[in-house]
Amino acid sequence: MVATSFTLLDGRVARSALILAMKARVARLRFVPELAVFVVGDRTDSRAYVRQKELLGKELGITVTVQRLPETITQQ
Repeated sequence: MVATSFTLLDGRVARSALILAMKARVARLRFVPELAVFVVGDRTDSRAYVRQKELLGKELGITVTVQRLPETITQQ
């Protein structure tokens, strides 16, 4: 039998540490980073996902641009 040990990770603490590190990196840049998101259709889960990216971008000082496109759009 193999003994295994686990460490419980506190997600809130880990997130806070990552946010602080990312804020410091963004602050050292000589430009404002931008995330462009293209959303095709209007799915509830996609809206929630993109909203979280917008909130995180604001928290980090990153510009987030969202382009919403209809589900009927084609590649042409």
